[in-house]
Amino acid sequence: MSTVTIELDPQLYQDFAARCEQVGLESDTVLRRLVEKFTAGEYLLDEMELAPGITVGQYLQLSDEDEAMLWDEWYAQAHQAVRHITGEASPDAIPAG
Repeated sequence: MSTVTIELDPQLYQDFAARCEQVGLESDTVLRRLVEKFTAGEYLLDEMELAPGITVGQYLQLSDEDEAMLWDEWYAQAHQAVRHITGEASPDAIPAG
């Protein structure tokens, strides 16, 4: 296995280390996965649409509070979509089968 050395701004390194700890991954594992994805042509660019109305770059610039609000909105939309599909069962419904 080869070794690669990179230089990071101290704040960027602290942020990276904190995010790795937050998601429970070792930094070398994260970097290895990023390189694997990048070489396979799977990478995100700031201009790419992450979801309707928001790009990857815009998402990455969100504050923690704004990110949480966005996820709350997405969860509510997903819940509503699933609830619409499954519907509510009547308490006296007889299971199929």
